[in-house]
Amino acid sequence: MEKFIPVLFFREISIKDINKVGGKNASLGEMYNHLNPKGINVPNGFALTADAYRMFRQQNNLERSWMIYYWSWIQINFPICIPSEKMQER
Repeated sequence: MEKFIPVLFFREISIKDINKVGGKNASLGEMYNHLNPKGINVPNGFALTADAYRMFRQQNNLERSWMIYYWSWIQINFPICIPSEKMQER
């Protein structure tokens, strides 16, 4: 099992870390690592990892409420996800 790492600095992030920090933060890591050596100043920020977010949800008992919210949002915004029985009634 990998060591739990809640925060990564841009200097530690590359495009290979999309699954750990998401696409935007991975892109910022790429910018930091490729542009700073060329004299284009990019501040060394940080990214909270997906593991840190999952731990926050778990420790604050938000898993169930998050899933309820997520599926409600899906049903409202993507009505194509209607069960096949309902589609046959139409």
